[in-house]
Amino acid sequence: MLMDFCVRCGKKDIFHDFLCSSCYKHLHPAEVQKVKKKAVEKIRHESYYEASIQLRHVTKAVIDYVIKEIDANGIVVSSEVQLENGMDFNVDNKKFAQQLGKQLQGKFSGAVKLSASIFSRDRMTGREIHRVTMLFKQFPLNVGDTFSYKGKEYKILSLGYKLIAQDETKKRRTMTFRELERARIF
Repeated sequence: MLMDFCVRCGKKDIFHDFLCSSCYKHLHPAEVQKVKKKAVEKIRHESYYEASIQLRHVTKAVIDYVIKEIDANGIVVSSEVQLENGMDFNVDNKKFAQQLGKQLQGKFSGAVKLSASIFSRDRMTGREIHRVTMLFKQFPLNVGDTFSYKGKEYKILSLGYKLIAQDETKKRRTMTFRELERARIF
């Protein structure tokens, strides 16, 4: 036996599961879909930047890597300055600059310094707006090279976020790049 009426209200209009369209909608309300707001693109002038990326005493491979990462992430560069000992980029994303510093330190080994300075205040909230400066200084030696530190000769075993070196007595020592920079190794 086939039913040709709504089992809930008795209308002769069958929609789904022996219910009319109004009864079906009442029993099965449509799920409210959250609409994601699109990020409102702020209209910024050509020279706007939130972060400075400073590369000092780096190889061509480091500069190529930075340019490739900037292009891959869609970062807007407001200015590039070529210096005799490196390069500067002014970019519109300070989080990108901070993450890039960690990537450079892990991939190319060197010292990273982050600093922030107050740029202005937000008109609506009154909060301070900071500009970030990320300085990357590449370590000039490679694995297998030797250097003198505090009167001892060390041979570099590995480079990464830190340097692992071995002295003449085969004793290993882990050193930070900040420590080596203070000792004027680079």
